[in-house]
Amino acid sequence: MSETPITITYSLEEVLKDINGKLDSLQKDVNKINETLIKVKTKPYAIDRSRSVGQSPCMSRYANATELRIKPQRLFTNL
Repeated sequence: MSETPITITYSLEEVLKDINGKLDSLQKDVNKINETLIKVKTKPYAIDRSRSVGQSPCMSRYANATELRIKPQRLFTNL
């Protein structure tokens, strides 16, 4: 059996419209990701500010770091 060659032709205008549509879709996706990233970055700042009532923001950060340091040490006490 021999296969006959198939020729497919597209107009340049159709191809460029398709590429342009895909680029627009990618740009929308990137914009959504950027908006989500901005929201994620602002939430920890809001949490940090709420914890620092009566304290300086630096002290709040140090308190969190101390808590993080203690937890791994507890894991190794049973060895």
